[in-house]
Amino acid sequence: MLKSAVTVDVDLHDELEAQVSAQHMGTIMAVEKLTHDIMKVFVEIEQPMNFMAGQFADIGLPGFGRHRSYSFANTPVTGGTSQLEFIVRSVSGGQYTQWLFAQDRLGEPFELHGPQGSFWLRPAEAPVLCIAGGSGMAPILSILGDMLNKRIERPVAFFFGARQTRDLYCLQQLESIRQQWPCEFRFVPVLSEEPEPSDWTGARGMVTEFLGREYAGFDIALSHAYLCGPPPMIDAALAELQVCGLSTEHTYYDKFLDSRQLEVVQNEEK
Repeated sequence: MLKSAVTVDVDLHDELEAQVSAQHMGTIMAVEKLTHDIMKVFVEIEQPMNFMAGQFADIGLPGFGRHRSYSFANTPVTGGTSQLEFIVRSVSGGQYTQWLFAQDRLGEPFELHGPQGSFWLRPAEAPVLCIAGGSGMAPILSILGDMLNKRIERPVAFFFGARQTRDLYCLQQLESIRQQWPCEFRFVPVLSEEPEPSDWTGARGMVTEFLGREYAGFDIALSHAYLCGPPPMIDAALAELQVCGLSTEHTYYDKFLDSRQLEVVQNEEK
């Protein structure tokens, strides 16, 4: 789940004109298991939707009182698209995800309200630093695909935090993006709980421990950062980016909150 958290004053009036949030009815057309607890869900809505890479939609299922927010994982299409993709992580005790993962849900109807959110790529020439964990990869994939389509030439470093190798996914898709990227593109997966006697030769530890020029390939302080994932990771990354000298004006993030975390936040705001 997610909540947009940072906004800045940017003149995107023309683009936003096309991003009209509306209610749609849709159907689950296919699912693809990406890891033991993450699934990609392919859905179709009755009318094409325009959205910006990085945005999300609120989804409602019959019999569930509360909507859930999921980022678009696919790349926007000029003129809109009725084919949408979402990446969903199974959450212990989460009604939506437990329902989805319990059995085959092909053909199930749902209600979708979107697009929503202010998490998108800001126009600039600065290098792009992406940090994600879990299902937070979804909006990053959408943004990267959109950058490729628009031939945006900016260096990118994408740091992805996971527990073990079994939690890594979309590696072939990311390798394809790297091969097509017009300039420097680095993908740095970091595993925090990978057993020592394994074949993993990549980075180990917390993803925030590797935010430096050596791994990014550019000065973090001169980049624009886009963060998506669980609150502890986002909070730790924000603190580390400040240490690196990156201005908060160039930092954008979505915290992915599950239903229990969202209830805590809502109670605190009352």
